[in-house]
Amino acid sequence: MIKQHDGEGTTMYKYTGCPACKSKKRHFEERCKEAIKMGVAKPGFLVPLAYGERLVADPALEKLAPLGTEIPTITYATEICKDCGCHYSPMVITGKSKKQLTTGAEQAKQTGKPKIWKPGDPV
Repeated sequence: MIKQHDGEGTTMYKYTGCPACKSKKRHFEERCKEAIKMGVAKPGFLVPLAYGERLVADPALEKLAPLGTEIPTITYATEICKDCGCHYSPMVITGKSKKQLTTGAEQAKQTGKPKIWKPGDPV
């Protein structure tokens, strides 16, 4: 495992091999390399089996937290070992996110669709 800190509270964990059999062969990573060779993806292209990011907080308590509160976060990508079939995360990032208001323009950048806020909508 390789552990990297950015000095601002974010830590990236990279696992070089399968935790079950230690193989370095991954299904999606190898398919992405093939796509690059075929010219249907740019160099460095990498798609995992799944990708996710979460706030790590009880939703009932998080909504009561004031703006500016830092909340732990976790981001991960999962892969499948090509030798034993184990599903694991070769990359995990832990950090914190500040609770803030999101404007329609910011949301449009993130989702591609602006959100129209109406009186009474939850924030």
